[in-house]
Amino acid sequence: MMVHNSMMSPLPASLTALFFLSGLLQSLPLVPLTTLTNSLVKVPVNLLSIYGSVLFAPYLCKAIYAHLLDKKILTAKSLLYVSYSGAAVAFVLSACVRQGATYEWFVLGFLRSLFCAAGDFGTTAAALQFSSIGNGNGNGNGNGNGNGNGNGSSGGDDADDAKDTKDTKDTKDTKGSKASWYQSIGSSLRNLGSLVANIVMVVAFLIWGGEQQCPSPGSLSDWQRGCR
Repeated sequence: MMVHNSMMSPLPASLTALFFLSGLLQSLPLVPLTTLTNSLVKVPVNLLSIYGSVLFAPYLCKAIYAHLLDKKILTAKSLLYVSYSGAAVAFVLSACVRQGATYEWFVLGFLRSLFCAAGDFGTTAAALQFSSIGNGNGNGNGNGNGNGNGNGSSGGDDADDAKDTKDTKDTKDTKGSKASWYQSIGSSLRNLGSLVANIVMVVAFLIWGGEQQCPSPGSLSDWQRGCR
């Protein structure tokens, strides 16, 4: 019963906020960034597919982030600090991009995706680390009793070894279940952040999207004449 209750415990407020903001961060700027791509930077049509590949490439590099964490080069916390700070700088620079700066836009797009992907991975890594907290106590309880009472008979040693093996297996199963549980919660929170971002954009379109700015009559093309 104690194991079941610990599995059902929610994530800390900080991790809950990080998962939610991760989904919000990746969804909310999509429409403004697409508008800048087409209207201000005016990326040529023949380069749009390459631009999409540049944006997607950093999400294929999560094995590199895992290697950095595994080799203790970075911790999950430091990865979060670096990634979200870098993402903030990249978004600010994107808002200040010059008109027609296609190659600068490609670089900024890669940096935005790189930092967002790293932050996404760092949040998941932090949740997995949290799921392992408190799971290291099961083995110690079984080992102490076995060694103290098993000196008189080999049968007692065999029973204690079997109990230790069962405790170790139960601990691994519990850790894996908690990790899966926290990952599912994190995925749901990301989806919730994405949903909120989409709702915000729909409301913004309903409020400001109906205001069309018509060009002068002499410069109207055929598809713009309906604006009059």
